[in-house]
Amino acid sequence: MQNALYSNTLDGPSLTIVDSDDRTGVFGGTLHHQGINYGIVSGRYASLNGYQPPTVVTLIANNQDHGYFALTLFSPSRGTHELQGHCVRVTYDGVVSSLPGDFVRHA
Repeated sequence: MQNALYSNTLDGPSLTIVDSDDRTGVFGGTLHHQGINYGIVSGRYASLNGYQPPTVVTLIANNQDHGYFALTLFSPSRGTHELQGHCVRVTYDGVVSSLPGDFVRHA
């Protein structure tokens, strides 16, 4: 997975991926939504046999004042320039909402 900015193709959060490590399948970064930054506390990715599609990405991001996000994404191709999937936001008062989870990587 490449370190990059991923913007949402609809009205949802964007992702900034940093410290991506292909050996361990771990990454860090920030999820941005409505002017609030949520730090990625658990980011993982894996591909079939390490190389073949689809690439599956899971992450949890939180903000101590606003709640957290859980995302499960996949890339239908070998690369990770497009990610599709499901994004759930949970606030600390128990409100759960589903947001678009389709992302495109910026070069």
